[in-house]
Amino acid sequence: MDWALSYLARYASSRAQLERYLRQRASRSLRRAGLAADPGLAGAIEHVAERCAELGLVDERALARSRLTRLLARGASRPQVEADLRRRGIPPEIVREELAAFEGEAGREAEEQAARRLLERRGLLPGPAGWSEDRRRKALTVLARAGFTLRVAEAVIGGNREPRR
Repeated sequence: MDWALSYLARYASSRAQLERYLRQRASRSLRRAGLAADPGLAGAIEHVAERCAELGLVDERALARSRLTRLLARGASRPQVEADLRRRGIPPEIVREELAAFEGEAGREAEEQAARRLLERRGLLPGPAGWSEDRRRKALTVLARAGFTLRVAEAVIGGNREPRR
């Protein structure tokens, strides 16, 4: 339980992440001591993780909300956010609920802002004369690779396909 508490004091974690950390830590300690893995170890780790969740030390919903906000601020697309949350072991129903709460007008605006941030980080925002065809094509490619929808890309870049003269 001490390992779990010290880990949770430093990191916001999902239950799956905590279990993964405890398994790695226990197997490393057993290996150093030259001992074989105990068959009851997996059950004990699950019990510790369950107890931490009961005590409110593991809050997957708060972790999902925090990651969603942070990733959008960095310019991540919705598919990237979803993949990150699932990779961190957040249950699929919580991922769906948090992404659904993100929907609507505020969600569209946040996703467009995330796309703008990504283009800004890549140095692809338009110059004073507007979008050149080459820069527009590069921006669309970057946004598509990042998983932004065409609707978001067009909202950020604009529908004007006329090349700059």
